[in-house]
Amino acid sequence: MPEWISLSEFKDLPKLPPIEPVLESPVIPPLPTQPPWEKREQIGILKAVIETVSGLFVYPRTVFAGFQTEGGFRNPLLFLVLIGTLTGWVALGYQYVLTTLNPEMLGEALKTFPPDKVWMLFVGMFVLMPLGVVISAFVACGLFHVALLLLSKTPVRFETTFRIYCYAWGSASVLQLLPMCGGYLYPVFAIYLTVIGLRDVQKVHTPVAIFAVLLPIILCCGLFMLGVGLSAAGTAVGAGQ
Repeated sequence: MPEWISLSEFKDLPKLPPIEPVLESPVIPPLPTQPPWEKREQIGILKAVIETVSGLFVYPRTVFAGFQTEGGFRNPLLFLVLIGTLTGWVALGYQYVLTTLNPEMLGEALKTFPPDKVWMLFVGMFVLMPLGVVISAFVACGLFHVALLLLSKTPVRFETTFRIYCYAWGSASVLQLLPMCGGYLYPVFAIYLTVIGLRDVQKVHTPVAIFAVLLPIILCCGLFMLGVGLSAAGTAVGAGQ
């Protein structure tokens, strides 16, 4: 409008207060936390089991993001042995019922086993289940950790790998409670949890975590198939003679 003038022509404008810089809040990384199982004396064993398993089932990345890398071998091994043995017994019970209904499920290697003695075989596996869980834990962790050492450029700790394995496989073993499909879902989900744990806790790249878990499994399966093939070949040669 004709009476308006530019703001720069005013001489008595009040001075603006100085603009203070906006300080951004620093991003504070989550502090290492213990799984609920390691606080079972305060919250109770049943609640500790439920919270540990449900946490890794529902939000595994959040659990592993604040996972404590140290804390010893006893607590995670006890968790794995307790949950793995109980669910393994249930899975063994399913297997016994199915074998009773269909003896052909024993396979070629056990067809000569007396049918009335099959229960002894399952009782033996029932008794040795805890020992098998312990041995498999150390063997599997050893193989996973060696693969990590070969594939990763970042330093890794065996104690951390062991803790990840025990909580991942112990929690995933709950799937064995599902009849029929539980035995197939359990190792798949356990591998998934182990990969997440190795990636987020050991701070390795995702492909490294995947190869560190799958490589020993592939090698063991390959050696097993090779042994079966050699055994079959030896049987065929013996039959031909």
